[in-house]
Amino acid sequence: MLIYYAPGGGLGHLSRALKVLGFIKAQQALVITSPLPLAVDALLPKGIQHISLPPRLQSRAELSAWLTQLLASLNKQQECRLMLIDAFPGGIWGELGDILLPGKLVYIARLLNWNVYRQRVAHIPRFQQIWFCEWPTPEQEQALSNQTGQRFWLPLLGEDKSKGATPNGFEKPKQTLVIHSGSLAEQALLLEHATKAGEEIDIIAPPHPSADAGFNSNPLDSKSLDKSALSDFNNCTNKEHEPGLTRLQLYPASDIGWQYQKVICGGGFNLVSEYILHPGALFVPLTRALDLQHLRIERGLGGFLPPPGLSSVPNDILKRL
Repeated sequence: MLIYYAPGGGLGHLSRALKVLGFIKAQQALVITSPLPLAVDALLPKGIQHISLPPRLQSRAELSAWLTQLLASLNKQQECRLMLIDAFPGGIWGELGDILLPGKLVYIARLLNWNVYRQRVAHIPRFQQIWFCEWPTPEQEQALSNQTGQRFWLPLLGEDKSKGATPNGFEKPKQTLVIHSGSLAEQALLLEHATKAGEEIDIIAPPHPSADAGFNSNPLDSKSLDKSALSDFNNCTNKEHEPGLTRLQLYPASDIGWQYQKVICGGGFNLVSEYILHPGALFVPLTRALDLQHLRIERGLGGFLPPPGLSSVPNDILKRL
């Protein structure tokens, strides 16, 4: 059994998990995430199962106890031979340092605000391999320096799909698409960057947006919000209520943006890596306790390219591990 452990707010952690599992050609896997703002189980690829952390968990001790029981139950059914740990090497609350993890361990490394994260973590497990999908900060790199396992680059940069992206029947691309699974207030913030007189805007957002509370963020950026924009958005679900604004529910949102002239989203890894090559993309950094969205946006395309000498994850990595 292959387990992909990916707690964190929103849908980005699940989306990255699916990209990683697709890249390594995993036929079967169990993905563990935080509670999601959208029911996606029926949309997952064949062979991929999903479990969410119970919303009742309020502490590292409770999460450690729940995860210990789950892993023991899974191991009775089928031995876990490989566990991929997404983003947070010791778990989002440091829970992975408290328990015995089954099988071989691989850390999927992205930018992490290590100065904040290290306050949560007493111990980081020993990883057989580390796969970098973007290069860490010096503080994070130093913290991982005692990990002696192999290191690889995990190429998750999206393709340029601008040619031929406009579907048949459209004379030109649609105008503006906003994508965000976070809070309504953050959606309103993104809409502020999109709103212009006479402009048609589509927004992809779940019916029950995630506030990310307790997991990965402060709910709001320090930027003050346009209260009228937030009020308009709360009252709007389709064009009948607010001319020019259409709310869509779609997962994943990795292709549809190429049908639009502009794509506006936060600065999380998944959407930035997917749309960094889009000529009309605008990334708005949102405040996250454990992410560094400003730095990711400042790095631009170079942040998703491997450093010299670091080879990519081999195609047959599952046979090697």
